[in-house]
Amino acid sequence: MNRSLSLRNQPVVIAILVILTLLTIVASLGLGYSSVSFGRIIPTFLGHGTFKEDFILFSVRMPRIAITLLAGMALALSGAILQGVTRNDLADPGIVGINAGPVSA
Repeated sequence: MNRSLSLRNQPVVIAILVILTLLTIVASLGLGYSSVSFGRIIPTFLGHGTFKEDFILFSVRMPRIAITLLAGMALALSGAILQGVTRNDLADPGIVGINAGPVSA
């Protein structure tokens, strides 16, 4: 692929990925074992929700979303570091023996 073509498409790809991430966050705020309707999410963020809605969003779902995003970023960063250290674009954990498991004697 032409390098200038891929650099030109990079902002579009990043914008699409950010939009998909935001849509996933909105969907995960409303879906779950205890349902909170999508129409009640914004009023709850503005302080007009019930105790149940407030508890579900701020004590259960928002921390889950934050931890998921941080874990995904950590995995992406570790993969980029592994590819940078080995100077191999197709590097995987098997190169350094991470997936070998315990060795029994």
